Amino acid sequence: MKPVDLEKAVLQVENYVQATQLASQTTLREVIGKVTLNELLAEREKVGARLREIIDEKTGLGNKSHRC
Repeated sequence: MKPVDLEKAVLQVENYVQATQLASQTTLREVIGKVTLNELLAEREKVGARLREIIDEKTGLGNKSHRC
């Protein structure tokens, strides 16, 4: 994840990286818990897109998640 709005990332949280990691972990658990293994394997890109969307919303720091 890269912050789009650096001012928000620096001023609104004490540890931006840790906050983003925790939001990502929680979101991953939520999304994967709602689908079967077959759905996860068959619709990997769709699940990934949903993860990115939720993480961007949760962080609220001007993040745009992407593959590194």
